[in-house]
Amino acid sequence: MTRPKAVITGLGFVTSIGNDRAAVTHSLRTLRPGLERVEFLGNPALPVKVAGTIKDFAVDSPSWRDWRFPAHYDLPREILRSLAPHGLYAFCAVEQALADGGLDRTALTDGGTGLYCASAGSAFLLHHHLARMHEVHGERGNPMGVVSSIAGTLNFNLAAHYGIRGAVGGFAAACASSSHALGCALDDIRLGRQTRMLVVGAEEVNAETVLPFAAMRALSTSDDPATAARTIAFSVNDGAATSNLVTATVTVAAVNDAPTVTTSAGTATFTEQGADVAVDPGLLLADVDSA
Repeated sequence: MTRPKAVITGLGFVTSIGNDRAAVTHSLRTLRPGLERVEFLGNPALPVKVAGTIKDFAVDSPSWRDWRFPAHYDLPREILRSLAPHGLYAFCAVEQALADGGLDRTALTDGGTGLYCASAGSAFLLHHHLARMHEVHGERGNPMGVVSSIAGTLNFNLAAHYGIRGAVGGFAAACASSSHALGCALDDIRLGRQTRMLVVGAEEVNAETVLPFAAMRALSTSDDPATAARTIAFSVNDGAATSNLVTATVTVAAVNDAPTVTTSAGTATFTEQGADVAVDPGLLLADVDSA
């Protein structure tokens, strides 16, 4: 039996390298990165120094009232109040994808449209809501605390807003989450379970999401890194065919950190013709490159 083909008809992006299809395409073709210097929790000593930041969005506050995002996205108050920061990214990306595919929102409620989302939830909002709960010994809590922060927040909110009546589900499988969501959506179309699928993946870039990886030593903190060039390969599969393979080379430049010297407290006293005196018996020398 010939399986139905599945094609991608619309794309939407809110990313570190652009917030729409044209910007992302340009960044990929010109190898323009989206990394910026960051300082989490006001601590310059943390090992995380750069991150792929989202431009034109300000979502540092746990309150949606403080958020700032491009004005052409018209998101009603009742939707915003149940979102996490990555939920806002997801809504904006879906709006782009629907416009890109020429799909009217009324077509999404036919039962033949499903929604699969990929996200681990919002550690940022989860921590905030739980901390507030502990502060008042459980006597009060944000009524939107659960739906805005747990792993299912994307599929809850998107399905409700767009009236999705087909298959709805969420995937939380670490870095493979979006791949799983896309693969299962493809299976549903090929097996005739759904006629179209919306697939959405979104995460946040904040201390609560990034720093735990530093604690588990998933991020390199070496002061003497290997300088061999790294090659990154890219390819795309549309469910039926795989593109050509393109590569980008990342060079690593080691920096010779200056050594440090630290004196101990106190002063040395020497009497003429007296015995030898150590000027500083607690003098410390360090060179992080040779540690």
